[in-house]
Amino acid sequence: MTTVDLNEAPFKIKEEHLNCLQALSRAVFPRCSEVLNKIMDGDDISQLQYTRNDTPELRLTKRRKYMELQEVLTQAFDKDNEEFDRSGISSSSSSTSIGVVRSNGGKITIKK
Repeated sequence: MTTVDLNEAPFKIKEEHLNCLQALSRAVFPRCSEVLNKIMDGDDISQLQYTRNDTPELRLTKRRKYMELQEVLTQAFDKDNEEFDRSGISSSSSSTSIGVVRSNGGKITIKK
């Protein structure tokens, strides 16, 4: 048995697991995946970084853009979540399944 300090060891994920995770996210949250891909592929994400030389106006513009992206992602999540709920897939069908529950604040709680 080997002990690994997770604070020092880099997190590694096998490519096959990453591909499986990505496929699962596209299947369960297709709209969220699409929005995230557009954000990551676009130039918007790098332009949101704050620097010391930013003027107050530029900071406000960046904050507004961030809020817009957050709203688009939230809307995509809500649509995916509604579709998932309508699909009739129940987390109670198996004793080992995990369910996802959203509270009123939009936060996600995972139930076992």
